[in-house]
Parts: sequence; C-alpha cells; structure tokens
Amino acid sequence: TKTGEQGRRTYVNGASLDSAMNYPFRDAVVAYLTRRIDAYAFAQQLAVLREDYPKPFFDACLNLIGSHDVERIRTALTGAPDARTLTREQQLDYAPSDADWALATARYLAATALQMCFPGVPCLYYGDEVGISGMRDPFNRTTFPWENGDDALLASVRQLTALRQEKVMQAG
Repeated sequence: TKTGEQGRRTYVNGASLDSAMNYPFRDAVVAYLTRRIDAYAFAQQLAVLREDYPKPFFDACLNLIGSHDVERIRTALTGAPDARTLTREQQLDYAPSDADWALATARYLAATALQMCFPGVPCLYYGDEVGISGMRDPFNRTTFPWENGDDALLASVRQLTALRQEKVMQAG
C-alpha cells in the first residue's frame, strides 16, 4: 500500500515518484469479480484509494490488472487459489475446466471495462488481451501467441481501449 504505520509514504507526495503500479486496484477488481468481496466492499476499496492518494498521484496511477509479478489475470479470474500458497508443481498442474475459462474470459472483459473507466492510466500486460494464462513466474511469462491468440477477445479489448481513448480525447 501507499500508507504505512507513520501515515502516507513520502514517495506518494510527489517528491520521489509521479505514480506507481496500482496493485491495490487489481486486488480489488479480482476479489470483486471472483465474488470474494461484494459490491459494497469493492466500492469501499476504490474509495480508499481515492482518499489515500493526492489527486495528481491518483490520476497518474498505473491501473494494472495483469503484470509479471502476479498470476495472469485470466488465470486469477477462474477463481484460482492464491498462487503464492501453491508449490511450483501445483501451479503448473492447475487446470480449470472449459466453463471456468469461459467465465474467466467474461470476467476479464468486465475487469478491462472497469480499468478503462477508472481514473488513472490503464496498463495492459502483453498477452492478456489475447487470453494468455498462467500462474506466477515463470508460468506467466510465455511468448506472445502471434498465430494462436483469441481474436474475438482481442477485438473486444480493442473496443474497450477505443472507448477509453475517446473519453480522454473528449476530456482534453
């Protein structure tokens, strides 16, 4: 988090950094979409982010839902167990059903829509837009599937990012 026992961390005040990767946003989105928290708790977590950060920092946060530091978003959205609690072998063996993957894909589009509508800077991790899956490092670091990606998913993500771009252009 960007706060500690002594209050707000100094780097949040703009002296050191203009922004940071917004993992608390990702955690809230995943928890909400996998029904680990309800809509009220989700709204509360987003409100805390807005309240804890100075506006310039908040508006520049890199709102990610996927990164090299966590399991792939599509995997997380299957309702997977926390990868930090699994051995490497268990992570490698994790095999959701086709229904779980379909649900995760729908949840991913909802997560991307939230990401594109939330204040800050949406940050896409390569390959999430075409359905790459995998647990934590090294399982989340595959090469980009240029020939085998999910084209329908990519088209939907492109629509969502175009809506975001349109919103930004209208505001600017």
